Amino acid sequence: MLDGFMYVSPVRAFEPNAWGMYDTAGNVWQFTADWWAPDTYAKAAAAGGVRDPKGPETGERRVTRGGSWWCSAGTCAGFGLFYRGKVEPEAPYSNNGFRCVVDP
Repeated sequence: MLDGFMYVSPVRAFEPNAWGMYDTAGNVWQFTADWWAPDTYAKAAAAGGVRDPKGPETGERRVTRGGSWWCSAGTCAGFGLFYRGKVEPEAPYSNNGFRCVVDP
């Protein structure tokens, strides 16, 4: 591990978060269902402070979260879970992707 930089961790290498979920940060920036807009949180706050607001119905870039193997450990831990990044859905970058989830 190069000081937390450019490292791909095995599945469940770390403890789960408070909701019992593993691997929610790192390895790939995960695409979300939301389209990105710069004013999403400002509009939510003006409407009463919605937590985890939805973006616009359409757009050019998808919201990404979680950080990737390219990020430092501090980036993933510091803001990876909360930061709303943006990327074109067809962007051919090896550090963008998605996470599979199973609801038993």
